[in-house]
Amino acid sequence: MFVFLSHTLNSRTPTYGKRNNFIISKKKTSNSRGRASGCLLTFHNHTGTHVDFPSHFIKNGKNFSNYSQNYFIYKKILIINLKKIKPSYLISIKDIKNQKLTSSIINKKNTIDFILFKTNFERFREKDKYIFFNPGIDPLMGEFLKKKFPKLKAIGFDFISLSSFQNSDEGKKAHIEFLKRGILIFEDMKLKLINKDSKIKKIFCFPLPVEEIDGSPCSILAEI
Repeated sequence: MFVFLSHTLNSRTPTYGKRNNFIISKKKTSNSRGRASGCLLTFHNHTGTHVDFPSHFIKNGKNFSNYSQNYFIYKKILIINLKKIKPSYLISIKDIKNQKLTSSIINKKNTIDFILFKTNFERFREKDKYIFFNPGIDPLMGEFLKKKFPKLKAIGFDFISLSSFQNSDEGKKAHIEFLKRGILIFEDMKLKLINKDSKIKKIFCFPLPVEEIDGSPCSILAEI
């Protein structure tokens, strides 16, 4: 079974700081005389469920064109449930150390390549709270997670950005700490169908294939 982990894009899609809204402009309407319909889409490349590549914050860092298709297939997934996260909270090393990881995960920590943070904050996705009071991740987590999980290639989560809007300076540092270690960041994911008992076999990520781009909207599928 496959589960779609991306939010669909529409005019209500939240954007960081409520900037650069997703716009659909209707240009043509089909008719019975053979006229084709079409529309113009206008959006920032960091809109909706999307990935941040290193070049988003690192000068001369890798962009989409530097990755093979296989890099976006993840086979060893760790789900971290953090259900009591408060608005604007920065997820820290303490929160990870408080997790009771099963022996099977501990034994496989050298193979984990994708970590999902599920906070249930996406329940506020249609409210301003999701945009202006989103949780974030502490900058120290980049080094900590890479040491604990040396094969880690990516993280993903169900809030709008790694940067808490109310803690943007720490958010910039956090982006750098993850991206300089080659850890891709998948933001604004749809995780409501994933729970602590979900057995994810693989995650497939399909970024919009734009050459040399620093970030891209993604279609993400989980095989369960």
